[in-house]
Amino acid sequence: MRKNGEPGRWLFTAQVIAAALVPGRVIGRHGLESAAQLTWGESGYLQPAPETLLVHLGDLRALVDGKLHLRLFIKECLAPAAPFLLFRLKRQGFSRCRAEAAREGIYLSAEV
Repeated sequence: MRKNGEPGRWLFTAQVIAAALVPGRVIGRHGLESAAQLTWGESGYLQPAPETLLVHLGDLRALVDGKLHLRLFIKECLAPAAPFLLFRLKRQGFSRCRAEAAREGIYLSAEV
């Protein structure tokens, strides 16, 4: 039996995987937000809106803080997307990349 909202989570996870593999081919046009315009969660991780997250995967360096760290929370994203997100981080030149899958989503951290 599926939990309420689970099919939507799988669809969003598939979209995240596709955007991590082929950035810049996102359906629709959404403007990039600067890190200052994003929501910071209680955990200290940036939480971009789902509709702009897929665009941000094209250039995650735009979300780096003043200490050259990236701390990103992807709400509602399931664990199978984690290796693809790590691939995207490494491809963009990040080091010390880490993905932690939790019930509520995926926490990403890395350094430039």
